[in-house]
Amino acid sequence: MLKHILIASAISSFSSASIVPFINSNNINEEENFIEFLRKDIEENKFYLGKQVYSEYDGKIFTSQESLNEYILSNSIVQSEFTSSNPSKIIKDYEHMTLDETKIYDIDMDKFLPVYRDAFGNIAQTSQKALDIYTHGGLVRQKYSYDEEEWFDSPEEAKINQKDKMKINKSLYYIHNNKYYNAFNLKDINNLLNTFEEGYFVNKTKSLEGNQLLQPIIEYGNKDILYKKMKRELKENFFDSYFYEISDMDYQNKLSFEIKDKNELRIAYPGRSQEIYYSGSRPQITFANKYSSTKDMIDDFKNIVKWSEGVESGGAGIGRYYWYRDFDLIENSNKVTATVKLLPKWSAGFGKNKPSFDHYTYTNKTVSKINTYYDKSKQQLVDSVGEFSKRYSIQESTREDKSIMYDSWFDEYFQKNITSFPGNENKLVRYEDILQENFIKNSDQSVYKDLLYDVNYAKGTAYSLIKSYYDWQRVKNDLLNNPVTVNEEIMYQLRPDFYATKEQLDSFIALQGKFNAVLKYSYGSNADLSSPDGKLLANTYEEAREKQFANANLSLKKRYIAYDVFENAIESGNSEQEAIRELQNNILLESKMVHKKEIENWNWDVKKSYDSIISDGRYLVYKVKAPKSNNYIYYSSQEMALKAALSNARISGDVNKMSLEKYVYTYTDSFTQKEYSVIFYNNDIDSAIQKILLEIESIKKILH
Repeated sequence: MLKHILIASAISSFSSASIVPFINSNNINEEENFIEFLRKDIEENKFYLGKQVYSEYDGKIFTSQESLNEYILSNSIVQSEFTSSNPSKIIKDYEHMTLDETKIYDIDMDKFLPVYRDAFGNIAQTSQKALDIYTHGGLVRQKYSYDEEEWFDSPEEAKINQKDKMKINKSLYYIHNNKYYNAFNLKDINNLLNTFEEGYFVNKTKSLEGNQLLQPIIEYGNKDILYKKMKRELKENFFDSYFYEISDMDYQNKLSFEIKDKNELRIAYPGRSQEIYYSGSRPQITFANKYSSTKDMIDDFKNIVKWSEGVESGGAGIGRYYWYRDFDLIENSNKVTATVKLLPKWSAGFGKNKPSFDHYTYTNKTVSKINTYYDKSKQQLVDSVGEFSKRYSIQESTREDKSIMYDSWFDEYFQKNITSFPGNENKLVRYEDILQENFIKNSDQSVYKDLLYDVNYAKGTAYSLIKSYYDWQRVKNDLLNNPVTVNEEIMYQLRPDFYATKEQLDSFIALQGKFNAVLKYSYGSNADLSSPDGKLLANTYEEAREKQFANANLSLKKRYIAYDVFENAIESGNSEQEAIRELQNNILLESKMVHKKEIENWNWDVKKSYDSIISDGRYLVYKVKAPKSNNYIYYSSQEMALKAALSNARISGDVNKMSLEKYVYTYTDSFTQKEYSVIFYNNDIDSAIQKILLEIESIKKILH
């Protein structure tokens, strides 16, 4: 050290011009001694900083991949470009995910033209060409009719039909709000259903646990009524068993102490002074651990094996022996480790009074709460209720507890299960679906969307369409087992004055309440005629005949009907052109704006899919110059472009990965107390010496 000080003092006393040029000075020995000192000191006191890995690129050093990436992006090595071309449709090389640069179209809307989707999903150059694919003169047919209900391809067919249908029919009708609805006509009944109210039908065959019920739960009603009914139906199942599967008892063990005589109890929580309790105090601790009974908790507390003995400072001759033990406790909702000490009352020294568990009275202050979840997975908490005293098991819950939790749980269950129809929230009940039992069901298939009718608001009662369907099935099966022959046709006696065909039975549901079907007569080919206003209906056979004769002077009507390629039709009574125009006016064409360059590449003599259009939006692509070329390579993402740019740079040798051993050394001038710190690599001590000499010379120049 003395040598270090002497040499440093000698060096510091040199003139400003004599430091760096040691090599040229006359003080060769002093220079060599100082350099030798530095070399030895560096060797002994250098500090290894580890390996320094860096990349060399474009004449710059980058110590991290992120900084290299940032440099490449900020210096336009990877460039972004807006395009209207969908990158997923112009991939040229799937191995490297490069894009076809010839199909990168710009976003200048002045360079776009509209194209259209035709009936078969191909591209049409104009809207008219697209419409002409949907329909044309070859799809227009002339139709003839006498009654304008059914249309035929020739006048002869219309005439034959008119003759055949001039007969008297009878059918059943529901009358509601002064309108007539044919009981066998699907369109009429669906219109009638539109006047019904939304409701629900319950056909629950399994318990809340998923076990098969001996007696299914059958209920129906609107939302409010069903809420009350199902809450009543599920209550005992919940109380008896399901409550225990979706609930648990959460409790915190708390122990209270009453200190006898002049003994003490101390509690030391981390981070603060210990709390000292004397006789008359009632300290309390909350355990982080769980005990299943008062005995378990107190027995564990008194387990002498877990306690240690200590003595106050000064020894037993002055202080007291005491017991201490660390407990995991809950303090301010946090788990902490605290030390509990049991100290006896003072004696005349020499530790005559010993600590004892009997110096304290223990009271169990454990509190509990019930947690009830939505289902057995216990992922969603519905409600919690507490504070209960000394309950350890959910089996200790009272009926009152269950009642409170049931109210909260049922609200959740009613909303998320009973009245939840995932994907079908807005789907309406259709008559055809009821007939085929294609019910709209809730998530567990136990509740169906229903319609209610003949609602008595005063009493809160109504009839269910689905229940009417099930009630009718029993009657229908009896009818099918007892067919009769009427005019050589198999029929079924639906009521004393009406026989129905099998087709009519299959499309019929007997509604109840005020919806008693009435018998009406009509004429025409349709036995189940729709006549909402009733003008085409008669109360008797003779009345229907009178209407038939009154309308017998019929004239032949002609109509042009244009069909599209999907057999959809729009009728027009004037001409073929008008029929086509009417149909085309009702067609909503799909169109897109497409880049002119893309359109120029199309061969209009070949059908091209509308979905194959490339310039279908606004996208951001990225480009990188190809190695040894001024051409760009395009990518769909910045990540792939950056990866390509780095790969190109490594292949061409532009990016070099290097690794150096890094050291730091600090030299302190004992005369000036100035420190000179240098970084050097690969144990190049000579470079470190030169850096120190240069820094010393620089300081000398400033001083002089």
